Amino acid sequence: MDDALLVANLVYIGTLILGGVLFAFLAAAFGITLLIAGAGQGIASIIGLLLRPLRRTADQAAAERTTADAADADHIRTAVIAKADAILASQRAAAVASSEAASSARDPKRDATGATQAEDEDVAVPAAAPAASTAIETTVTLVRPAASRPIHTGTQPVLAVGRAS
Repeated sequence: MDDALLVANLVYIGTLILGGVLFAFLAAAFGITLLIAGAGQGIASIIGLLLRPLRRTADQAAAERTTADAADADHIRTAVIAKADAILASQRAAAVASSEAASSARDPKRDATGATQAEDEDVAVPAAAPAASTAIETTVTLVRPAASRPIHTGTQPVLAVGRAS
């Protein structure tokens, strides 16, 4: 037999043996890993069965916490609504006060309290320019995107808000 052929056969057979040993090692490691995982899952199941009575009380406590959270949410919702009502009331009071101030400026017979002065009192009326309207009208126009060039991809229409002239 030739020495080169012998060396090639030994390398080939050695490679197969080494690959087989590595494959057997990986298969054994995989099997051991599965055994350890199964044993751990079994132990976890047994502990879960033993702790089940305690878990039920924890579930009841969680249900009570959920009820308390719902009550807190109702309380918070009520507080937010009350705050919004207070803000709207203050804005309404400011609007009424500015409206009364504007009307008293237009009507010289009214004083700061809103009461009319007696007819026989002399009132100095300054020459004023015509009063500008304090109300601003706003218009809302519904704009649909053109079929050829869509403005957006959403389903809601685009609202264009502007002031009326």
